[in-house]
Amino acid sequence: MFNELKTGDKLWLKLPYGIFNFDDSMEKDSVLIAGGTGISPFMSFLQFAIDKKLNPVIHLNYGVNKPGLIIIEDLIKEAAQKLHNFKYHLFIENTGTGNTDLEFSTGILDIQKIINNSLKLNEPVYYLSGPPAMIESFEKSLINAGIKAKNIKYDIWE
Repeated sequence: MFNELKTGDKLWLKLPYGIFNFDDSMEKDSVLIAGGTGISPFMSFLQFAIDKKLNPVIHLNYGVNKPGLIIIEDLIKEAAQKLHNFKYHLFIENTGTGNTDLEFSTGILDIQKIINNSLKLNEPVYYLSGPPAMIESFEKSLINAGIKAKNIKYDIWE
């Protein structure tokens, strides 16, 4: 952008889509579900919870293709240390290259496992961020599991 754009150039700007907003639910139990770089909005969510010493239950479910693509390993470790009700579940599809100190499951994000792990939470808010096909599929699974639509928020990439 800095090297190619000049004053007066026309460009195409893509706006965010979805209903993703943390404002009304930071104090509620939360289930964060991120596919790949969909982890980005959760970085500020977790840092805010750490800084403000929030104590709701937070379950982070994060899927990556390989260990080298985990972009928040230090933040996950800090959240696990400082947030008493924080749990994470990392899913790594291809474990052959790279490594991580974090515990993980081999494979892709498993929405049924995520739902089962959240059944004991107090009407949690589910945040979905990642590829459109993942969002669409997971939203349907959550609704089919009896999760109220008002408790599902998502950020869709277009």
